[in-house]
Amino acid sequence: MPSVLSSSAPPLPVAQCLDAALGLFRAALLTCLPYGVLTVLSSQLPQIYRHLSVAAPLQSPVWWLANIAGGVLGATFLNATLLRLAAVAGARASRGPLVPDTAKELRTALARVPAFMGLIVLFAAAGAVLAAPALLVPRDGRVWVLGVAGLGLTYLAVMLSCAWVDLVLNGRSLLQSIAHSISLVHGNALRVLAAGAVGLLMLMVLAVVASVVIALVVPLVGGDDLALITSITADVMVACIAVAVPFLAALLFTVSTYLHALHPSPAASGGARAAE
Repeated sequence: MPSVLSSSAPPLPVAQCLDAALGLFRAALLTCLPYGVLTVLSSQLPQIYRHLSVAAPLQSPVWWLANIAGGVLGATFLNATLLRLAAVAGARASRGPLVPDTAKELRTALARVPAFMGLIVLFAAAGAVLAAPALLVPRDGRVWVLGVAGLGLTYLAVMLSCAWVDLVLNGRSLLQSIAHSISLVHGNALRVLAAGAVGLLMLMVLAVVASVVIALVVPLVGGDDLALITSITADVMVACIAVAVPFLAALLFTVSTYLHALHPSPAASGGARAAE
């Protein structure tokens, strides 16, 4: 069995991986869209509380509770999106019907929230550490320091790109998932970066299209009704983000399954066929 750290390992097929991710996204969009919408709405719980409460001050205990509840719910629905994508990929690979078990998905997704939150906190802490030297240099040099920090954070994001998929689907601990992700991505970091960059570019195109729709169509529909224009704009943005959630999950899932196929091991389950 070849070592996953070997530089002679076969390269990640970027074009094939992106094509498989788009295929999985198209197949799973309708069944994953409710989770995407719920993910977006959960992140808006503090804002919903702010608009509904007139007398209660911001940063009150209820406001903090809304933030915590929104974070936990958002992470749960995000994890559930990945689990549903894996179910769709498995059904496509076996050519059998998709029989989703929503209750089981939500239970598993909720159980993975602590590890997922730990991954987010670790990434944010790394970003803070990388950016901290900018406070110690003159203002003219801060741009360069922040640029180097951005490059370091991008490299870290690439190396950890499979950690979320691993901890949610395989149930490994946070540290095990991080080590597993680094071992998978090693030797293919540039190709993973290329796949992620193309995926983000596609989302930017979606955002531009949504902005054009909002700028040209919404004023015609809403007229001079500012409240209606604001409502329609918010609905369009929620729809775009709800679509982006399963797309990003499909991309990360596909990259992870292809890397597993390139580096087979007893602990690595799944393969490229599940994402095609």
